[in-house]
Amino acid sequence: MARDYMGVVVNIRREGISGISRCVMLVLLHYSPGAQLIDFMSSGHSLLETGHFADLVVKCKQKEWKLHRAILCMGSKWFEKALTGDFMEARSNEITLHEVDPELFSWVVNYIYGNEVTLGSEDANTFALEVIRQWKRADYFVLNNLEDNIRTALCDHFHEIGHVVQWRKLQDEETDALDEDYLSSLAQAMEEAFEHSSRCSVVEDAFATLVKSSSWWVLAQEEVTSMIEKYPGLATKVIRSLMKDFRLEELIKDVPHRCAGTPCVKLGSQQLQTQAHSMPTAQTFAARSPYITSVKTIANCQSCHEKKVALDRMKKHH
Repeated sequence: MARDYMGVVVNIRREGISGISRCVMLVLLHYSPGAQLIDFMSSGHSLLETGHFADLVVKCKQKEWKLHRAILCMGSKWFEKALTGDFMEARSNEITLHEVDPELFSWVVNYIYGNEVTLGSEDANTFALEVIRQWKRADYFVLNNLEDNIRTALCDHFHEIGHVVQWRKLQDEETDALDEDYLSSLAQAMEEAFEHSSRCSVVEDAFATLVKSSSWWVLAQEEVTSMIEKYPGLATKVIRSLMKDFRLEELIKDVPHRCAGTPCVKLGSQQLQTQAHSMPTAQTFAARSPYITSVKTIANCQSCHEKKVALDRMKKHH
């Protein structure tokens, strides 16, 4: 029996909120000299819980939050533009969010106010899906400094899953790399990510980590290759990862621009003759995947490439 996937919950907190809270408090107290200074100057949590000095109400379906414009603008580019630009929200004391899930918005608000928030879920099968949904909200509201945390959380998760895949395959090569429940959740996560944005570098980088950490075993599973075919961004990252892992980029760069010594393509009186050079740096690389046993480069120099193409065409006609 293969061991279960491990779920890891990641807790993060936005830095610098205490200073922001103090500034907000001091400004508000300056303009409200009758207000009493209570013990919540050191944390945005108390401002959020009590609603003291709130100057904005945000409604999301059946829930509402009493919030502070200054804190929202410092933590979110979306709120900064909405509340300071030439928009209706900038002139109103109320914003209604029609297409945002209240639970996810509560997560956004807690992050902006400096409270500890959780990335992902304890269920490893749904971890990636949950993180990507949080990433979508973070991307929508342009939350400062959160993208790096999300990238790290996803990459760490996929790194662990890749190692579990290797462990499974060592026990039994016939077993699936990823089980049905995990694949279903992963497919949904990819669909939601690329529906949100056609360019998802965070998601693409993390997916490449899964492929590489599994020693490419996941590529033997049809559901995974279908995802790669469906989303070109994933294919690009996987190919780049493969080239880097097997040092293919270095080998390609080693192809000389011109012949050194004996020409690799000779122009004779009767016909074109060609001889592909084995590059001095060409080596056989042991690959970790059972599907790629070695990589070796044998190539013509760049200046002779067109001559070789011409020769190939002549051979076809004779």
